Parts: sequence; structure tokens; C-alpha cells
Amino acid sequence: GEEGLKNAGQQQQNPGDVFSQFFGNTGFQFNFGGQQQQDQGPPRGADVVMDLAVTLQDLYTGKEMTLIRHTSGKREGKGTRKCNCRQKMVTRQQGYFIQQMLENVCDDCPNVEFYPTEREISLEIEKGMRDGHEIVFAGDADPVVDGEPGNLILRLRTAPHPVFRRDGDDLHMDRTIPLLDALVGFEMDIPHLDNHNVHVSQQSVTSPGQVLTIPNEGMPRTNDP
Repeated sequence: GEEGLKNAGQQQQNPGDVFSQFFGNTGFQFNFGGQQQQDQGPPRGADVVMDLAVTLQDLYTGKEMTLIRHTSGKREGKGTRKCNCRQKMVTRQQGYFIQQMLENVCDDCPNVEFYPTEREISLEIEKGMRDGHEIVFAGDADPVVDGEPGNLILRLRTAPHPVFRRDGDDLHMDRTIPLLDALVGFEMDIPHLDNHNVHVSQQSVTSPGQVLTIPNEGMPRTNDP
């Protein structure tokens, strides 16, 4: 009925599947068009992920850094090797049947050799970046014999700060005050991460564990001035 027509319209069967039903899985592929094999491009090497130690001050004020990375270079060596290996569809006819199968095809390329070298890396730590943020340098991983190198990824790791601790965009600190200040109030200046002073005042009784919130003195947000 109508349901059968709907299902038939949704299922478009490759004619090659019909041959598979009759002859089973013979290791050959019947291709009647409409299903093209896509070129996946040159192979790509593995990414290199490295931890980069930064301070809370670096993340608060921003910082430009230059690093020296020990890596490998690649140059042409003696002799040749097989390269750019790929699978190619080959069609053969045997009697009444046309068979298609994949064969490996390679080119002849010069040998390559690797040598130790150093590379200078320049980067910018933007204000407000977070612990674990990844800075990606496309194609700057170690070279590979065939194909393109992967990416170099620097992952920020924040060293503990003696005064402040970060929670998202907020900064927390603990301060012990004398009993008299807790009873009658107090005023104090606290040096911030960029050395400007934050004025804190309390005109009433301060309870143990009480939290005072100072607006707009937390971490800057990334891309904000």
C-alpha cells in the first residue's frame, strides 16, 4: 500500500548490492556509478601538546613570550623510497563479469633524514586567558616522512599564587584581621596583581568567615580592554 511505496522511495539500492546478494562477499566491489571515492589528501602527522607554565600575573596583565623549542628538521637524503602510496581502483573483465578491486600504487621519492634543530616561537598571553587554554600553531609539530606535520599546541598551566586564587573570572583571597578591627571596623590597601592598590573598608562588625565583595577587581575578560 502507501506505506510500501514510501519505504521504496526512501531506499535507493546500489545495483552492485544485487550482485552481492547472488554471489556473496567475493572481495570485489561492483561500482555502477554514483559512489565516488574521495581523495583524503596527504597524510598528516600527530599533534604535539606541551604544557606552558604561566603565572596568575601573566594572565591578569597579559604577556608576550619567546620560547626556544628543541625539535627536528627534515632534509633530502640519499637513495629513493616508496611514497605517496594510495589505493587505485582497477577494473578487470573475466568472461561475462567485470570485476573491480583496489590495488596499492606508490611513487618513487628521495629518501629523507632528520636532524636536531631549534625553533623560536613567539606568542602572546592575552589578558584573562584561563588555565588549560590551548594556543595552536598550525603545522609546527615535528616533521614526518610523508605528508604535513601536525599542530603544536601549548596548553597554559597556572602556577599557584601566594595570595590570590582564581575561580572563573573572580579572584579570592583570605585575610586575617585583629579582633579590634573586627569589632570597630577597619580600612586597608591590598596590592593587586598589577601592583595597583585596592582600598577595602568595613565600618561595622566583621563576622568570622565574612566575605567582602569588591566589584570590578577580578580577572579581565579575554578581548576586553
